[in-house]
Amino acid sequence: MSFERYTQIYNGGEQGTTVRPHGKAAEFSFSLDRKENVRYRLFTTGETAQHYFWKDEPDGPYLYRMITDALDTANAIKDRYCLDLSCKRPEIYLKRVYKKVTWPPKLSYLSMKPLPTAWRFGVTVSAKGLTLAKGGFLQMRVDVRLKKEGVHPRSVAGAPDFSYVLPFPVGTYEGEGLFREIEIPLDTAHVGVFIEGKGYHGKCYVEQPYLSANGQNLLPAFTESTADKEGLDWVGQYLSRKEWPEFRVRLNGRVVFTGEIFERSHRRSEWSVDLPAELLCHENRITYELISDYHDPLPYTFYEIGVIEQPNEPLSVIAVSEAAPAGGKARVLVRTAHPNTRVTLTCHSEQLSGKSEYLFREAGLHGILLACGEPCNDAAFTLSGEGFAAEGCVKRIVRRTKDNVITGTGDMIYIHQDDKSMEEYLSWYLSNGVGDLITVRPTYRWAGTRTLNAPMWRRFRRLMGELDLKYVLMADGREIPGLSTQPQSDLLGGKGFLGVQLHERDGAQYYWGIKLRPTKTEEMYYDLEAFAFGEDPEHTSSHHSANAHFETDEGRVMFADRQMPADYRLAHEKSIKSLMRYRRPWDTRHTGPACLFGAMAEAGYTWLGAETMYSTMEPLLGFLRGVARDRKMPTFGVHHAVQWSSTPHESPARYRRYRLALYASYMQGATDINTEEGLWHLEEYYESHNRFGKACTAHLKQQQDFYRYVSTHSRTGRFLSPFALLHGRDDGVHFFGKNCIWGVRRPQSAAEDGWDLLTAFYPKSLPGKSIYRHACPEDLPQGYHSGTPYGNLDIIPANGKASTWSAHRALAFLGYNRLAEGDAEQMLSYVRKGGKLLLTRAHLTVTTDMDAVRDGKLEFTENVMNFANGMPIFAQSTVNGAPVAVCTNAKKPDRVLALADDGQPLVCAYRVGRGEVILFNT
Repeated sequence: MSFERYTQIYNGGEQGTTVRPHGKAAEFSFSLDRKENVRYRLFTTGETAQHYFWKDEPDGPYLYRMITDALDTANAIKDRYCLDLSCKRPEIYLKRVYKKVTWPPKLSYLSMKPLPTAWRFGVTVSAKGLTLAKGGFLQMRVDVRLKKEGVHPRSVAGAPDFSYVLPFPVGTYEGEGLFREIEIPLDTAHVGVFIEGKGYHGKCYVEQPYLSANGQNLLPAFTESTADKEGLDWVGQYLSRKEWPEFRVRLNGRVVFTGEIFERSHRRSEWSVDLPAELLCHENRITYELISDYHDPLPYTFYEIGVIEQPNEPLSVIAVSEAAPAGGKARVLVRTAHPNTRVTLTCHSEQLSGKSEYLFREAGLHGILLACGEPCNDAAFTLSGEGFAAEGCVKRIVRRTKDNVITGTGDMIYIHQDDKSMEEYLSWYLSNGVGDLITVRPTYRWAGTRTLNAPMWRRFRRLMGELDLKYVLMADGREIPGLSTQPQSDLLGGKGFLGVQLHERDGAQYYWGIKLRPTKTEEMYYDLEAFAFGEDPEHTSSHHSANAHFETDEGRVMFADRQMPADYRLAHEKSIKSLMRYRRPWDTRHTGPACLFGAMAEAGYTWLGAETMYSTMEPLLGFLRGVARDRKMPTFGVHHAVQWSSTPHESPARYRRYRLALYASYMQGATDINTEEGLWHLEEYYESHNRFGKACTAHLKQQQDFYRYVSTHSRTGRFLSPFALLHGRDDGVHFFGKNCIWGVRRPQSAAEDGWDLLTAFYPKSLPGKSIYRHACPEDLPQGYHSGTPYGNLDIIPANGKASTWSAHRALAFLGYNRLAEGDAEQMLSYVRKGGKLLLTRAHLTVTTDMDAVRDGKLEFTENVMNFANGMPIFAQSTVNGAPVAVCTNAKKPDRVLALADDGQPLVCAYRVGRGEVILFNT
């Protein structure tokens, strides 16, 4: 049962109520019966007047890199705009603008001749009350990188060869021209120009930047971006303010909040502030004033307002395990209002026990584990302290064996890094019985966290330990604001920490679209990401490092080497090197929707998970299960992308699909069953559903039911899979789209088309297709799941262990396969021991050239699986009128199962030892 109660006091429908900056306030009235020991929160949803196409995952973050919000005309002296770098307080995040100048430089479309080596850089600065905190600075900086053999001239990897700094003086002054003389050698690769600062306070306005020689200035003035003229752009870091509207909120005439709130990159973002209980009356009035003061601030529209009631007693029991294992532990989440609270425990059931007394040094949340005895119902207890008693009850103690199944969600992606938000989220999560696995995923666009909050993460780690919960870091970041907010093992390391998990690196390498020739603005943005990584690599995801930049003559490619040879083996090997290039040793986990789990394991990941609800689940988990078993991984998982797969969100069919995903993945053997997010908020397709709405609460119910099931039942077996398919050596099909093999975009061959035969086993599956359904039909299967009329099957690596093969009575090849040394012997050994193996002669080829495979120009070597008199010789024949090349010198089979149109043996059976080879003689 949730720890909080919500009452809506305003619903603005589609129109809402709009306020303009420094205009008339929005006013709302509501009635309330105030209660003792209750914390009241004002809940608001709304959005700025930015076109809603900006309010999504791919587009919104482009606003964060713009400098427009920092442009100022009122304090400019000579230029049209100055850049307003003012700070109301010293900040620990780095405000910065950046301009990259390639060398030799261009004067728009003209070459600079002669090209000197003596240069001057500078800027005009005005300040008012500018001060620096300890360690603070505000400066202009020029970095010079020289040309080096083997290093692309646009690369920012490694330190600059020369770095020149021009500090800004503190104090109050107007129009002070600052400059410095420097030398830029002729063999320069490029020059980086920065104006940057942190840890300063006061007003500061900057204009007229220059890097000059011979009367020519290479630096543009600060202004708005102009389409197709990226050479005149500066890129900003922490200068965007559109996503930070500023409000003054009054309750019954008294100011209760003044400050910025974060607007997430989706529609109708929600935010909350405290309402002091002593100011609340039976009849109340709330007013909102929009006081944003950046360049051309946006209006704001309110859509929903409500009041949240949460416990605020001196001692509160926030959550108790609904079910706990006999002989195990029950979790109790406790909140204390004051530090140094001493609490005594009284158990009213013989089946519960714990310490008689607890001392909680800090105010806030704490965890208690109670030992559970024999199975029973309604095991009650009382916690007493501060003159207050709080009751709790474990509804069921059940007998179950440990099966390593854990479940939860990643809704914490929406949570800001501060104590209050973290504790509110954990209280919601545990009181609602969401699960026993928590996925941490700090990302600015969804949470607004600018800087790492180390003390908060230490408290989080303490709570995870006290409650014996499992948790994982899904390293993300995505944009420069908040890029370095990833709490790695230095802050999260503990008993329940499962490790650092990267996500969709398979996409970067194998199925994302490739964008060559990024704009100059985009290139500068990725440079800034690499600089941010270099400034704090410990707390920044590795895919933001310069190692994730692949420089080519055509342009920069991000996150993957996509210059792949049209060769199965070489492309496979090169892709693994690409994946390993920026994976760090502690990046041990990976989730993604591609079936190339074997490749991710080769790249060093020791735990693998499938991102689901984008494709047919059953065959995808067959690929994952096969790799996990071959590599003896004790656990593997799923990452259910429920909200991105289909819309509408508020749909009974959608709830059923989500429920089926949870239970089907459990039946398919997954141990770590995680939902990406969707219980706290749903946003895809420009919808907006918060945690108090019907869509989120209906999704919550599915997860609650599932967690209730796995916490009261034991999975003591696994699907029997007597038959398996073999995923061929160097087969680069990724199962999340077609015509892209090992990241090589080209029409696929008949080898890849062979995977379409999966429909024989999974008749409702859509092999190789990604499934996104908007306006999704309610009454028709969409391919997310399939029936299994012939039972479940594994898809195991063809280059896997003999023991993995021998666990199945029959095996069949689909897709491409390259025969390597020892492979034929393993096939024959498997059959001799009683296995049945089905393959074509094409699966014995040594040809790796993709064009040759597509054209059927296959080469073979002598091997024990040839079943031919000498090397196979092929001649054209037909089957039901379709052309096919048939081996004309095949050894006489023990049985002929099918003939070509001309009577030649087409499908042959050969007895070998206790088993049989079924060979398609083509």
